[in-house]
Amino acid sequence: MRRCRNLVILLTAVLLPLGFRGSAHAASTRLLEFTAAEPQWVVVNDGVMGGVSSSGVMTAKGVLTFSGRVRLENNGGFASARSTGAARSASATLASARTVSLRVRGDGKTYQLTFDTGSTWFWATITPPAGKWTIVSIPYADLRPRGRFGDPLDGPPYAGQPVRSVGLLIGNNKPERFTIALDWLAVS
Repeated sequence: MRRCRNLVILLTAVLLPLGFRGSAHAASTRLLEFTAAEPQWVVVNDGVMGGVSSSGVMTAKGVLTFSGRVRLENNGGFASARSTGAARSASATLASARTVSLRVRGDGKTYQLTFDTGSTWFWATITPPAGKWTIVSIPYADLRPRGRFGDPLDGPPYAGQPVRSVGLLIGNNKPERFTIALDWLAVS
């Protein structure tokens, strides 16, 4: 599994245990399926720091699509999307799992999957192949602690502590258009 490295798109989602046993992995529990029951989504781009990147997020037919354009002008270089709203606790589900999996259709670009615990962000790098649905599995040991701006931090990897949001981030230090689609996120 690829280790955390510099990246650029943050798509963040509040985890909702749906109590649904996923079919992709016999012992997995789906936490996000991008339905009407999920929280609303918002984008947070580098404009919060003066940049000019743009992006949008759309949920349709159970698939979340995040797309846009990363630009480097005015010290920019990232785009992100996040879910909003309160969620029921997924603490027990996360604590008993050791791997996070997502069904994703990428564009061949590198993204960061992020977990925000409220006190620490944990990141893992993913590069899903372009144009085809695939399941990416990330051991918790590959979710490494990062600072607010993605700087590596000393400390243990993610170990199942409560998570208030999950995300994707793209920031590859180059201007680029991007599109990534998520079907579901599960833990096992």
